[in-house]
Amino acid sequence: MKYAYILLIILLSGCHLFDTSPKHHLVYHCMQSSADSQLNAEKLLFSENDPVTIARSTGNKEGHIFTGWNTQLDGSGTSYQPGEVISMPPHDLILYSQWNLTITFNSNGGSPLPPKTVTYGSPYGELPVPTKPQKIFAGWQTPNNIVITDQCPALHTTLTAQWRDPIISFTTEGETEGSLPPKASHPAGTEITIPGQGDLVRRGF
Repeated sequence: MKYAYILLIILLSGCHLFDTSPKHHLVYHCMQSSADSQLNAEKLLFSENDPVTIARSTGNKEGHIFTGWNTQLDGSGTSYQPGEVISMPPHDLILYSQWNLTITFNSNGGSPLPPKTVTYGSPYGELPVPTKPQKIFAGWQTPNNIVITDQCPALHTTLTAQWRDPIISFTTEGETEGSLPPKASHPAGTEITIPGQGDLVRRGF
């Protein structure tokens, strides 16, 4: 009887012997950094509205700078900063590490350009166009290949400007027969000899 009376008092006072609230997972995906296995191994569980301190990255990713966490891999979701305290939502919370990398530019004798920051997993995007006297800009190149702006850089890298000489080409108006002179590149400022008519014939003339 004594124990039943104590149990009744506990129940009436609103206390609970066991926490029966549903639990939700907090999962960190560190995107191949050295912290990935360490953070995920904790298997964090929280109830709704529990205070949660967002983890700091303890790992590193070669050539990248850690910038925080996001609910979407591409950074388009909700962002959280390390050390930030939030309330646990009523569902599992999956966070993806966000990384930036720096693209530097070697203008190869052209106008100097500042570095560009690119989010990990995103393409190069629009790249700057340098200028160089008497040269035509022909694109950017990595040590291995020509850069295509919708590609995603893997690491911090330096892009080198490619230059070419101006090209002279020929065209005709109206209906013509015969062969056009081949187009050719010439260093700016050099004298060139314009070819003659050759075998070109325009009908009616």
